[in-house]
Amino acid sequence: MKEQIMRATDSDSVTLRVDWTITDALIAAQYEVLNAGAQQFLVFDRLYETARSGTRTVHPELAYTRLDATGILGIEKLVPPLPEDIDIEQPELPYARLLDPGASLTGRVAVARPVRLNPAYPQGYAMTEADSASAVMLRIGYAPFEEDAAARQINANGEILYSMRHAWVRPRQRLIESAPMELAVHIEPPRQ
Repeated sequence: MKEQIMRATDSDSVTLRVDWTITDALIAAQYEVLNAGAQQFLVFDRLYETARSGTRTVHPELAYTRLDATGILGIEKLVPPLPEDIDIEQPELPYARLLDPGASLTGRVAVARPVRLNPAYPQGYAMTEADSASAVMLRIGYAPFEEDAAARQINANGEILYSMRHAWVRPRQRLIESAPMELAVHIEPPRQ
């Protein structure tokens, strides 16, 4: 197990602590987002799967995975950027949890090995020539909570989550990420 502690920015009092667990079958991270400041934040770490019927099921351990040009596998819980080369009718928008001042939120991500890439928009994802990653990192999106956010509160299995408008989130989202952890990871392309 390897622990990493990262601070988001100098202006935010948000810190990310990550405990990695690596096995032959799994890459897992137990994480904690801490807020030492006086402002509330929304943390976009509750991804869901949508059934053909339109029903959404929240999976707290689910994350997007993508391989960047430097060979780092990004394990991501965030509002992903829209691809510029395809039209997106309904943007991916994870649910958010509210992070109060002086509080923390915990979560876990788990990715099976070998890793099959799970980008938010597989139809717009270009697989690099690499079939392996040299490191992994965890990225989590968050935004300052504002009263005019037009957040819709929902209850998912007893957990209070917030559904947001993409147009509100996109310019406000900030990222906090762990340092890259060296790890050789076999990568498989996303399902199209």
